[in-house]
Amino acid sequence: MRDEEVLHAIFDPTVYTEVVEAEGQIIGFFSVEAQDGNLFINALQVKKGYQGQGYGTAMMARIETLARAQGASVIELWVQLTNRPAMEFYRHRGYRTISRQGNNYLMRKKLT
Repeated sequence: MRDEEVLHAIFDPTVYTEVVEAEGQIIGFFSVEAQDGNLFINALQVKKGYQGQGYGTAMMARIETLARAQGASVIELWVQLTNRPAMEFYRHRGYRTISRQGNNYLMRKKLT
């Protein structure tokens, strides 16, 4: 998503956003919304310097909890095909590539 789309999504009242704080500052956030009975991740970011410390993993666990609470059986997201670290991060957590659109892959995880 372009930055303008992310900002629009974050401020949309139908979108749910949480931030992660460490050392008195915001170091990450995620934004999700319900779409057709599934949960869609609009954005998930962890500030450089805090990556690889479990914050992203904790946010993904929180997203799964939210999805289950809403009765969603699937979580989806778009990731840029050039963002290999993010793709591996999601794959390691059970997400699979479903399709490609332009410079992005749609990734999906089915919840059990």
